[in-house]
Amino acid sequence: PLSEYKDKLYQLSQEQNGCIYLQQKVDAEGEAACTIILEEVRPRLVQLMMDPFGNYLFQKLLEHVSSEQRVEMLKQVSGHLVQAALNLHGTRSVQKFIEVCGGSSGRRRPDLEQLNLLVECLSPFVTKLSMDTNGNHVIQRCLQHMPVEIVQFVYDAAVKDVLVITRHRHGCCVFQRCIDAANEQQRRALVNQVVNNSIQLMQDPFGNYVVQYVLDNSKKQETDALILQLLGMLAQLSMQKFSSNVVEKCLLAAPVHVKEPMIRELSNPDTMRNLLHDQFANYVVQRALQVADDDQGMQLVAAIRPHIADLGQFNPSCARRVTSRVIKRFPALSKDPVFAAFWQSESTSQ
Repeated sequence: PLSEYKDKLYQLSQEQNGCIYLQQKVDAEGEAACTIILEEVRPRLVQLMMDPFGNYLFQKLLEHVSSEQRVEMLKQVSGHLVQAALNLHGTRSVQKFIEVCGGSSGRRRPDLEQLNLLVECLSPFVTKLSMDTNGNHVIQRCLQHMPVEIVQFVYDAAVKDVLVITRHRHGCCVFQRCIDAANEQQRRALVNQVVNNSIQLMQDPFGNYVVQYVLDNSKKQETDALILQLLGMLAQLSMQKFSSNVVEKCLLAAPVHVKEPMIRELSNPDTMRNLLHDQFANYVVQRALQVADDDQGMQLVAAIRPHIADLGQFNPSCARRVTSRVIKRFPALSKDPVFAAFWQSESTSQ
């Protein structure tokens, strides 16, 4: 019985076998075991929730204690909840708090008092948590288990700090999960922020993924508004590593009335040479050839043709790829002497 280990329960919780034993006691004896353990470990709950072994006992207690005891535990550790969320082991304890207070798996109804206590602790630190290796999982758990009206604090932070969160390795993933979990009003606020800041975001190593996610998962009028942001900057954006991928996706997604000015801008004779010679932009030109209608395609060909010979001297493989794309789109151009040389070279290499 647990009484035999009086004054040793905390020490047991920090050992692998001892922690397993205490968890088994909680499973078997329920609230009675919880009461005995809590009486002894309560002053050290903060250490327990961040201990490599003790955190598992902490999580087990959360599942089996009474609602009143859970509130006591939450109040006891509330001043250290963010510290725990950032900790490798503590993050699991905080996530378990969110699950049980949010009524995980339908086993219990959400406890609004406990959830509001959690929100009070976490809400000033949403941005910091979203960008942390461990903390981002806590925010994602809030999205999964908190009722939509309670979790609004996460959306408020995501909208306010969109340029900070989306341009971070972990934050960009949290922002995408926000879009997934949002109601219509929350989703619209997030998407509008991405549209309004799309030029900055698409040039970022992580922000560009958020822009692409919005392109893939938004309403037509929202994607159209995003794509229109690119007009006037297509050449610049096409010649950058991250934004060039977004430009290609926009060419694929653009409706006819938006695609036409995009192709016209890319077909500008003053910028085509730079696009063809650029390691990223030449793929944008090839994508444009693929998605353009016949008239637009011939605009591109007319802009490409004067620069193919020059491109062939500096980057023969690129010249062959572009030529191949031109002739596959317009087979009659295989007889054009400018393209024919590189088309024959491409055929020979194959």
